[in-house]
This record gives sequence, C-alpha cells and structure tokens, in this order.
Amino acid sequence: HAAQQSAHMARRGSYTKSRMNMAGYGVIMQRCARSTGRAADADTVRQFAAQMTPLDSLLESEMQSEAKRGDLLDESLDTMAAPGAVEERMHRQVARCKARKKND
Repeated sequence: HAAQQSAHMARRGSYTKSRMNMAGYGVIMQRCARSTGRAADADTVRQFAAQMTPLDSLLESEMQSEAKRGDLLDESLDTMAAPGAVEERMHRQVARCKARKKND
C-alpha cells in the first residue's frame, strides 16, 4: 500500500510529498520489523526499500532538473507573505503538475 500511495502522489506531480511518504513509511516499517524480530518482516522492509530506491532516485533527479530550469516550486516555502502569492503558487503548482503528467 505504501508503495502504491507514493507512486500515485508522484504521478499527480507531488514529488516532494511522494518522497516524504516513502521515507516516513520506511522508518515505520523498519521500527515495526525490529520490534517483532521476525525475519519475514525484515524481508518485507528490504523489498520495500528495493522498490522505492529507484523511484526516489528518479524523483530526486527530476526535481533537480526542474530546479535548473526554474520550474521547481518548493512546496515548503511560506508564500503567505506577499499579496497574491497564494494565487501565484497555486497557478505554478497546477502548471507544474500538468507538465509532469505529459511526461507519463
């Protein structure tokens, strides 16, 4: 489920959220596997990491490319400071997501 959720976020253009989701679930899964001590749980965590590593690398690469082109919108920026900033951010986010969907 975690892998599907991250892939769905990435497909929608939410690269940062997708990467955060992968990292968050990875930590939780590792913690659970350690607490149970079962080999099957540790194998599941390794499989998750093996599946998510290529996706994470691809997303990181794409985000770097967008940053070089000036297309990357830092989702963590506080845009409430300037008048009209929220509308500008929404417009850029929609444009970015449309452009990313064309890559699929």
